[in-house]
Amino acid sequence: MAKLQFGTTWWGRKWLEALQQGQSDPGRESRGRSYFTRGRVLGLEIENETGRLLARVQGTAARPYRVTLRLPRIDPEKARRLASALAAHPQTLALLLEHQLEPGFDELARSFGVNLFPASAEDFAPVCTCPDEPGCCKHVWAVFYALVRRIDTDPFELFRLGGVDFGETLRGLGVDLEAQPRTGILTIDSFLFWKLPAAEAGAAAGSEPPKGFEAVPLYRLQPMEKALLSLLPEKFALLPGGRPWLARVW
Repeated sequence: MAKLQFGTTWWGRKWLEALQQGQSDPGRESRGRSYFTRGRVLGLEIENETGRLLARVQGTAARPYRVTLRLPRIDPEKARRLASALAAHPQTLALLLEHQLEPGFDELARSFGVNLFPASAEDFAPVCTCPDEPGCCKHVWAVFYALVRRIDTDPFELFRLGGVDFGETLRGLGVDLEAQPRTGILTIDSFLFWKLPAAEAGAAAGSEPPKGFEAVPLYRLQPMEKALLSLLPEKFALLPGGRPWLARVW
């Protein structure tokens, strides 16, 4: 089985590297990563009102441990100004709507006072109910790795963690998200390991590339319901309501 990779995008990697700053016990991080890959993070919930993230992680005890993170807030007005400025950067906006970030996006965001990346794990004031020493125990690290996976898949998650729905912010400024280009129908061959950009494939450099289904980076798959529906005719005998009806119930 291909090993699960983290920080496969520049923004996911930068977020993870910030968490690793100043950590004196790499064993905790390694065990936390293993906890996540073994499915021990049982749930994540963000309380937008309080700015807290609550998670449950199954440890060695019968009952899961509870992890609490304090999420640094993003000023909604500053986020709105950033969204407005993206009108002058159509390529950056187009990439963002395709769940990609240009390398200069962080600098652009910070110029508007929007900080998308933490300085260190301490920014989240992590607390866990386990008997380990305070700070980043393996259960906290399991939650961090769960977040890194979400961020790798969708950079809008950087804004959501700060309490801002940046997609809705863009809509409020008249950006038609539905009219933007979307991922088309993919074939297995189109996203195999050896087809990945070098920056993403580099995580396994020096080793034999995986083959077949193990080589498929599933995190790259985007929702394809609209592309699939577009293959159907407006009306067809097996479904009297046709494509419009199916689009409503899908």
